[in-house]
Amino acid sequence: MLDLRPISEQNLVEIVTASGAAVPFGKIDAYGAMEEDRAAHQAIEHALAERWFIHESGMTFDFESYWDTAAELRAFARCSRRLREAKLSADEIEERRRKLGSPNAPARIRFHRTMMLNRYRAC
Repeated sequence: MLDLRPISEQNLVEIVTASGAAVPFGKIDAYGAMEEDRAAHQAIEHALAERWFIHESGMTFDFESYWDTAAELRAFARCSRRLREAKLSADEIEERRRKLGSPNAPARIRFHRTMMLNRYRAC
């Protein structure tokens, strides 16, 4: 069994220029699914305690999403359980993105999300 899910935490937002330079913008709280995280963790712990599965390996990794505009990031946040309640300053992000880019070389918005991946084997 694989357990793949984002970790609830603050997620880094950067503006990436056409040359690839990353300029930090700030962090966005992504805690909107804490209850679901706890329930998933408890379910895994129960399955391990009952010896239905054995933990084989685990890791975390950074998953990056890109948007061309802050409006696209805002639309994504509205659909995300974790980000729906986040205080997203889309106007400020868009202003910074435009300043760091140009019409011929627009900057993009990059969002870092820490993911957790664990592998379990049935007993």
